[in-house]
Amino acid sequence: MPVPVTPTRRPVGVPPGQALPSPAPTLAAAVLGFFVITLDALVVNVALPSIQDDLGGGVTGLQWVMDGYTLMCAALLLSSGALCEKETRS
Repeated sequence: MPVPVTPTRRPVGVPPGQALPSPAPTLAAAVLGFFVITLDALVVNVALPSIQDDLGGGVTGLQWVMDGYTLMCAALLLSSGALCEKETRS
């Protein structure tokens, strides 16, 4: 017995005769952003010994450095995602 296929909804603002936009640029931007964030975290992890030498402190201080850096990146990532979604809807 064949399964009925429901048509997919067209995005708001795209006329019926026009082709749907390709998701490839969005995927490429997301992958590039993830790569940059991962590279930044790697650089901070590699720099932790010199941060400890320059600023002093122990492991607890280094944990605060990594937590603060990660929190800042996460906040900016969430804010830019919300801003991007708002721009695409208007």
